[in-house]
Amino acid sequence: MDINKKVSLLEELQEFLNSRKDNYITISRLLDQIATVQADSEKLLILKSEVVRREVREEMAFLNDLCISKLNGDITDNLQADNQKLDEYRDKLYDLLRG
Repeated sequence: MDINKKVSLLEELQEFLNSRKDNYITISRLLDQIATVQADSEKLLILKSEVVRREVREEMAFLNDLCISKLNGDITDNLQADNQKLDEYRDKLYDLLRG
């Protein structure tokens, strides 16, 4: 996955979380860091840094907590749709960190 796709994924996740007024500070901070550099190689160094990986993994715990409601049988269609989106973003973020 090239750097532009990675940044685009982070922006999509930020928009998704922001539209629901959830905590997206970690992703916003990461995008701010990426915006401060010009070269793709520098952007990749930011994404591959251990601090960033740890922070994003901690943010993933937040996403996992949001998905827990799907274990209950009485969730609304909106929650079910949100949980499906969160599952997709979680998988994409793990791929981003591995790439």
